Amino acid sequence: MAHARDTAIESSSGITHCSICEQVCGLIVTQSNGRVTSIKPDKNNPYSWRDYCIKGASAGDHRDHPLRITKPMKRVGDRYVETSYEEAIDQISAKLKRLIAQYGPDTLGLYSGNPGALSFSSYGFSDALLDALGSRSKFMIGSIDHNALMVAAREMHGSEAVILLPDVDACDYFLLIGANPAVSKMSWLGKVSDGWTRLRKRLQGGARLTVVDPRRTETAAHATDHLAPRPGTDWALLLAMITVI
Repeated sequence: MAHARDTAIESSSGITHCSICEQVCGLIVTQSNGRVTSIKPDKNNPYSWRDYCIKGASAGDHRDHPLRITKPMKRVGDRYVETSYEEAIDQISAKLKRLIAQYGPDTLGLYSGNPGALSFSSYGFSDALLDALGSRSKFMIGSIDHNALMVAAREMHGSEAVILLPDVDACDYFLLIGANPAVSKMSWLGKVSDGWTRLRKRLQGGARLTVVDPRRTETAAHATDHLAPRPGTDWALLLAMITVI
C-alpha cells in the first residue's frame, strides 16, 4: 500500500485561457504530477470561438520541453553557461549604464511581441522600465503590424482605440489577404464573435469570399475565389488594387 501511495498519479483539470494572442481562447488544461498532459478547447467559453489554433494546442510541449531555459544564462566565448539572477542583474545594469552614458537613453530600445505584449503585467513593467531609463525607443507588434489601421481610426473617429467591427451577417463580399481564420482566429474576423462560422453562413446565403494566399489554406478551401500569388509578389497585387481604387 505504501508503494501504491508513492507512485499514485495526481491528475487535475482546470479552466483557463491562452495568452499567445489577443483572442484569449478558452482552454481546459489537464496536468499530472506537474506536467501538462492535455490541452483542449473550452467548448462552453462564452467569449472565444470554442476552438483553438496549433499554438495553443502545443503550449504544453513548450512548457515541458527539456531544452526550455529556466535559469539565467550568460555567453562565455561561443557557449552559454548558467549564472545566478544576482550576477545577471548586476552585469545587465552595468552594461545599460555604459550604453546610456556613451550614446544616450534612446539607444536602448524595447520590442514587445506575442505573448508579452498581451500580458498586462509584462507590458506594464517593460514600459515602466524604459520610462525609468529615459528612453523613447518603444516598439511593439503594432509598429509593423497594424499602425495604419490605428492611424485611420484616429483620423476618422478621434481615437486609435475605436475600431469599427465588420457587419459579417450582412456582408456580401469578403476579402482575406494572408488570413486563415479557419485555423487561427487572428485578423479582423477574430473581433467578431464566432466570426468564421457566421462568415460561412453568409457564403451559404450567396456572399462571395476571395482569399489571397500562396498556399491553399483551410480557409481558401471554402473560398469562392482563391488567388495564389507567388511568394514575395503580394506587394504588386496590393499596389494594383490601390491604383484601381
